[in-house]
Amino acid sequence: MSCREHAALAPLYLEIKAVIVRSFAMIYKANPVNFGILPLEFNDPESFGFLQQGDVLECKGIKELISSGAVIIPVQAGSATIEWSLDISSRQRKIILVGGLLNYTKLKSC
Repeated sequence: MSCREHAALAPLYLEIKAVIVRSFAMIYKANPVNFGILPLEFNDPESFGFLQQGDVLECKGIKELISSGAVIIPVQAGSATIEWSLDISSRQRKIILVGGLLNYTKLKSC
């Protein structure tokens, strides 16, 4: 297995639920989606400074937000609410909701 494959698989094995970045290149957004991981981008780059290592992030009703096609995802970080963008297709939303591309493919073949 190559380093490139490890980079794509590592978040899955670390049980990461979301990847939060300032911006994505297209392939880097596809990789988390394929593993059922949310690819979130800061809606306001200035809110990056609100986060500290060890902060607990909470997003209530995330499945409903994903299902409904919400583009803005509000997340509670301590006493602050930070908004992130979830800019993905309806197909990618379905993939995330079933836990990744492998599960999605299995469902489609049944």
